[in-house]
Amino acid sequence: MKKILTISMLLVASLCLPACKDQPKPPVPASTDDSSTLSSVHKPALQADSQTLTDFDSIIVDVLAADIRVIPGEQWAISYNLSEKEPLERFGVEDGTLYVETAFDPKEYFDRYEDWFVTVTVPEGTSLSEVELDTLSGNVDISGFSCDTASLSSTSGTVGVEDVTAQKMKLGSTSGEISASGLVADSLDAETVSSHITLNGEFGNLKAGTVSGGTNVSGSISEMGSLKSTSGDIDLLLDHAASLQASSLGTIILNGERVKSPLELDNGVPVILKSVSGDISIQTNS
Repeated sequence: MKKILTISMLLVASLCLPACKDQPKPPVPASTDDSSTLSSVHKPALQADSQTLTDFDSIIVDVLAADIRVIPGEQWAISYNLSEKEPLERFGVEDGTLYVETAFDPKEYFDRYEDWFVTVTVPEGTSLSEVELDTLSGNVDISGFSCDTASLSSTSGTVGVEDVTAQKMKLGSTSGEISASGLVADSLDAETVSSHITLNGEFGNLKAGTVSGGTNVSGSISEMGSLKSTSGDIDLLLDHAASLQASSLGTIILNGERVKSPLELDNGVPVILKSVSGDISIQTNS
């Protein structure tokens, strides 16, 4: 991923005035069809346009200072608002994949900030092959579709998932919170360094890890679970029995009662919980 190494500051920008007719228009999709509409907004001057857009099977978005959203709607659509210092480098539908990729000068810094975003709308009930969303300082949010694989990443922003079904999903952030509700995933890998992880849903193989943040997992794990933290607390609420291995220098609570570390319990799906100094709380339906 192409990212500048540092961003000195992001400031709130003033509203832009409509562009003059003689100003150049932003890029339009590489492939078009009458099945949907594309609306685009790009800095420095406010440009609004409407183009037809073919449906697509995959989404790849790679930006610097913008939020990324994939949401359900009535038709295929995209809207965006980007800084003048983050021009579009690749944009459009190519061979069934929607690309939104921006370029940045590593010598530049963002001296203005407003609601930078890229929003992709897919028809409700859409099933995608691949979703890859990457931003440095923005948030990433997806909801209301199914996919084979998904990778969501932000350095300082949050990562959120709601009502999504996936075969394989990876969620990552350095200092931002990771959250998921109504998620159904055969395989889920969630990792953040200094913030929290909150997951709710139905999981096959689940792996979640933090350094200093807490981890909260609720729902079901059908194959195997691994929850690890260095100094953060771990809370697990399962609607079924499990074979547990838990260890920490902190307190371990199992179904309301304090137990000694390490805890070993053979009673179903294997789940490993490890924290160096954080507390561990486990509630199972056994």
